[in-house]
Amino acid sequence: VNGVKEEPKEHKISGRFAKAGNDFKIDSLGVRFRCAAGNLYTDADIAFSSRPSTTYLSPIFTIGSTTIPLHSYCDLEINLPDSIDSGEQLYIVNLDGGVYRCNYIPAQGIPFSKRVVPPALKTRVRDFGRFAIRKDTEKPVIEFVGAPSINQITLKISDVGSGVSKWKVLIDGKFVPFDMNNKGLRIGKPVNYGIKQGINHKIEIHAIDLVGNETVLNTEKRF
Repeated sequence: VNGVKEEPKEHKISGRFAKAGNDFKIDSLGVRFRCAAGNLYTDADIAFSSRPSTTYLSPIFTIGSTTIPLHSYCDLEINLPDSIDSGEQLYIVNLDGGVYRCNYIPAQGIPFSKRVVPPALKTRVRDFGRFAIRKDTEKPVIEFVGAPSINQITLKISDVGSGVSKWKVLIDGKFVPFDMNNKGLRIGKPVNYGIKQGINHKIEIHAIDLVGNETVLNTEKRF
């Protein structure tokens, strides 16, 4: 009004009653959500709203409540903004806990209609919550915790975005398994995999996050 740009407002839709024995669907405000019959343990009111965000690439969509349990996975699609034409480095985050690897769905025309469904990200979720699209351009960080030894090597592999998805460690070209402990550290035991003791070893560490950003660390350690 009078040349002043108004801030986008939150769109609220009153709760929708969902019966546990029926399919439950949302197709509104750029979101498509489907919960198959039997996924709800009991009948429930499912709230739905959209709130603008400057942090994420989409609005923040609230679907249901985290207090409502789901028996299995539900399908979720969120439209991408017009400025984005690929799903590279994108993922869906649940602000109440959880990140989701996604499939990119190109724009699709509706048969016998002039309507076009914009490109979207598609995933499956096991919880209700607050969902948004986010981009992750940061690679994982790899650090040694303490001095490596023939009996144990401890690694801290972290990622500030979508989270670490895969890791692999080669010692002198030989694959050595590293398992995560209850503190989130990766532990490997070279002694169990035929690694020689008392010499310099070439160590190659790969870490990949949920959207495919990869860090490769090559180093040499004596143990």
